[in-house]
Amino acid sequence: MDRSAEDLAERVDQLALATQALWELAAERLHISDAELAAKIEEVDLRDGKADGRIRAGLTCTVCNRRHRHCLYCGADLDSKVFP
Repeated sequence: MDRSAEDLAERVDQLALATQALWELAAERLHISDAELAAKIEEVDLRDGKADGRIRAGLTCTVCNRRHRHCLYCGADLDSKVFP
């Protein structure tokens, strides 16, 4: 495996670890069920109109279906934002 693939695998492992720890804290302290988490994951996944297991930033035009990568008003990069 080349170094960039190793770096990516390490980052994925770190994110998985952090995600699991955050989920366990939320479940314990806020009494959130696995079903509630699954429903929220589905809701977030569908924000871009596709159930594809991915989160996409930016805006999709409802007329031409093109994605806007920059704010049409100030030029800010919308792809860098994880949450709408």
